[in-house]
Amino acid sequence: AENEELKERLQDCMEEKETVKADVSSLEEKVDRLETIRVELQYKLKSYPSKEELLMKIQNLENEVGRE
Repeated sequence: AENEELKERLQDCMEEKETVKADVSSLEEKVDRLETIRVELQYKLKSYPSKEELLMKIQNLENEVGRE
């Protein structure tokens, strides 16, 4: 009887281990996708002008409007 109980507990543990492994695999896939998105967003961000460049353009436009 004790042997059967231990076998059942072992089986339960093995099933739980498989569930946890599947969860870990799913989380790793999500992390990989998020990392890809992060890299894409960083690349996109670099394509935009900097804050300093935009402030300079605003200043130049304000100066042009002030001269007219």
